[in-house]
Amino acid sequence: MTAKMAETSDPFSAVCKDRRVGEQSKVGTLHANAPLGSTDVLWRIEVRIGRAGGRKGSSPFTLTVWDVSAVREESAWKRGVPLHGMLCLDGIPEMERKRPASHQFSDRIRLEVNAEQSTYRLAAEQQAALSNSVLNSVALWVRACIACRVEHLVVVLVDGRAYTRASANAWLQSAMKVPPGSGIVLLGPEQEKALEQALQPVIMLNAGNRGKELERYEPLPEAGKTFLCSLTTSPSSQRTVDAFKRAACGAGMVRGELSKIRVRFRDGPTACGDDPNVIACRSDLELTEYNARDYRFVVPGTRPVTIGSGSLEVDLQHVVAHEMGHWIGLSHIESDQSLMASSMERSRCIDTQTVDRLLAQGDGAGEAKFPQAFTMKRRQGRQ
Repeated sequence: MTAKMAETSDPFSAVCKDRRVGEQSKVGTLHANAPLGSTDVLWRIEVRIGRAGGRKGSSPFTLTVWDVSAVREESAWKRGVPLHGMLCLDGIPEMERKRPASHQFSDRIRLEVNAEQSTYRLAAEQQAALSNSVLNSVALWVRACIACRVEHLVVVLVDGRAYTRASANAWLQSAMKVPPGSGIVLLGPEQEKALEQALQPVIMLNAGNRGKELERYEPLPEAGKTFLCSLTTSPSSQRTVDAFKRAACGAGMVRGELSKIRVRFRDGPTACGDDPNVIACRSDLELTEYNARDYRFVVPGTRPVTIGSGSLEVDLQHVVAHEMGHWIGLSHIESDQSLMASSMERSRCIDTQTVDRLLAQGDGAGEAKFPQAFTMKRRQGRQ
């Protein structure tokens, strides 16, 4: 099976080669995915019918092609990070975007999040729930930034613990198997290319049961960090590996590659005032305050985790993802279904308009106003 984007001079690229898709008297199935929103794809399928030993087969053969694009997203999300309701990017021509963009979010390769100094003290399970919500939110925005550099936010630290994107972690485990020479670890161009391809947020064409719409963050092993920090890299020929090394080791980063976020749960007023309608407040470029007096921030599960003592429950993941949008540099977006709406009643998902606003920052159209309040407007007073 090969494929290419329609109306281009590009050659057909292999999706899978020499793959057996059926046994005797059984139905074989092969799944192939194009990029999200890419409909103009030409597919070429070559089928060879035969048996072991090269003899031609005489059994009846039927080839059926199904277009399952309408259901692919739902099934893929259910197997991946359970955030399918917060990302609605249908129709974005991702492969036509040029990389990289140039704005305050796209160049970040390392993010440090601190939530240890909250005035509302967090228990261990609350801290873990917050960390998971932060990492899921980063994954959402990495997926939404379709014009960011590929090593974008490859490393995230939450209260000092380092995490890396799952694809980078898989590459790291493979690279660590390369024997070092004379005490100096050197990686060839094939490892550079492998890491760059692994970090691409969208696989152009792939065979299997799922695409690559969103990936988890995993703990960065200490042995992996040590390995990276011992690498001898060249910024000119090993740009991606070198960026991963800088992000993991926290050294050698240039201006604009590091960002910091402080998260504070307040048992009292925030920078947005004493209004009980305020769920959270983006106080400045780093600080976000959460109103734990009037709200309970909930993480669903078999054993739900809550943070706060308020009378009204809100989804922690939703609020964290919204506030991270402000850190990216987005202001409120008051139309359609954008996650960045100023009130939770209308805030739903990262949609096309949200992504377009994010891309516009590369043209100098980004804006950041402080403080910014995320509200629950139906609340008229403290209960």
